[in-house]
Amino acid sequence: MANGRRILIFIFLISFAIRLIAAIVYLNFDSQTPSMDRQPFLPFGEDSNNIRKVVGDRDGYNTVAQNILAYGKIGRVPGRGPSVPPPLYPIFLAICYSVFGYNIFAFFIPHIILASINSIFILRLGQQVFSNRVGIMASIFYAFNPHFIISSIQLYSETLYFFLILSLFLLCQKLLLKSTPKYAISIGIFMALAALCRSAFFAFIPFIFIWLIIVFYHERRKMLISASIIFCLFLLVYGTWIIGNYKAFPRILFFEISRSVWWETNWLPSDINKVTEYRNKYKDGYTAFINWVKENPKQYFRLCTRRLKTFLFKPYADGVSFRHKVVSSLIFFTIYPLGYLGIAKAFRERKRIATLTLLFISSTIILHVLTSIEGELRYRLPVELFITMFAAYGLSIALNFFSFQTN
Repeated sequence: MANGRRILIFIFLISFAIRLIAAIVYLNFDSQTPSMDRQPFLPFGEDSNNIRKVVGDRDGYNTVAQNILAYGKIGRVPGRGPSVPPPLYPIFLAICYSVFGYNIFAFFIPHIILASINSIFILRLGQQVFSNRVGIMASIFYAFNPHFIISSIQLYSETLYFFLILSLFLLCQKLLLKSTPKYAISIGIFMALAALCRSAFFAFIPFIFIWLIIVFYHERRKMLISASIIFCLFLLVYGTWIIGNYKAFPRILFFEISRSVWWETNWLPSDINKVTEYRNKYKDGYTAFINWVKENPKQYFRLCTRRLKTFLFKPYADGVSFRHKVVSSLIFFTIYPLGYLGIAKAFRERKRIATLTLLFISSTIILHVLTSIEGELRYRLPVELFITMFAAYGLSIALNFFSFQTN
């Protein structure tokens, strides 16, 4: 027990120290750090260049957070709400600002702490699903992965989203060991919070209930009770947001409608006029999307194919620095092959929580292939989070194989 506690503390401190050092370098010494696209509502002073480096193009989150503090409204227009995009991350930022003051360290420190907690959650999940060694390796992979380091010191929702997803998976593991209402209630709440953080989570929700049917197939009473509790708690928490959207628009909306990510990237220059035409014709981005697909099925299929290739086989986005290319290539050509090996082995072993992670990876890939992938491939990070855990398992398999061959 004491040894396990020391490992937890060590992993937390390592993850925290790495991110703190990265934040200091990012603020003071990195001349290649890109500036923001639009001016954020953070106070500018002597360190205005540093603020520009930190915020990047995530000032939309910060704008909503400022409106929460100033007007008590969750919206991008001052004094008005609700904000159509998921509100949890701006609320999180507003809490950080209210507690620590309105400055860059108010989100730096909470993000770094949260990311360090995520490294512990990765450790725990790897230990429970596979082994103690796999858990330790997975947490180290996460702690040292530059993609997770950089995302944890910027105004991105990934760090909070990872925290919610990993908490959800740990609770699902608890539910497998002991099917009690408290775990089902917690799962329903964390599902709602994850959806309120990133609307992309909705693609995974049906797979959670499919997974419950699979793992409790021979215990149908447990499955029905757990699924009912989870669904009711999810609807109860998320329903507050549905009601707010209905009052504002008015219509029942489960997702953001301010824009549809499919408009943003992966279009050919010749498509721009057509896209603009559809955007002007339909007020609702999703209605425009559905109608465009109906009228252009072949082109849509080509775009989906290209997005699939990008998502699965492209190590880095176009236009990045040479340093970025090297780092991303090292990660992609080491972690991902090991991860695929771990996934294949876990699938053969029919590990129940591993099956849930596979469903999460699949749903995330399907969603972004059918819609869009951000130019920097940031939407692949949730997949990479679990690929990291499977990579640790794959490395463990490889080490055991070579050890056996040597002996």
